[in-house]
Amino acid sequence: MINKDVVIAQLLQQNAQQAEQIRLLTEENQKLRERIARLEKNSSNSSKPPSTDITNPQPPNAKKKKRKIGGQKGHPNTPVHCSTWTKLTNGHP
Repeated sequence: MINKDVVIAQLLQQNAQQAEQIRLLTEENQKLRERIARLEKNSSNSSKPPSTDITNPQPPNAKKKKRKIGGQKGHPNTPVHCSTWTKLTNGHP
């Protein structure tokens, strides 16, 4: 048979550990509730100015172009000749 005093001591120690864990979880729960309440506030349901509202940031451009717009370095220059210009614009400048 197990000694009753040993069992009682083990149960008391376990009870103390569980009480401490409950206290820590209760504190964490309260902090999270306060954080949720703060994040749910916006200018439409509180006295906060609209500039403090949290908005979703714009997504960064997924594709960045490797080259700049316009003529690229190393590409030979091909000017438009007068006859080609008049054909393209139907004689209008």
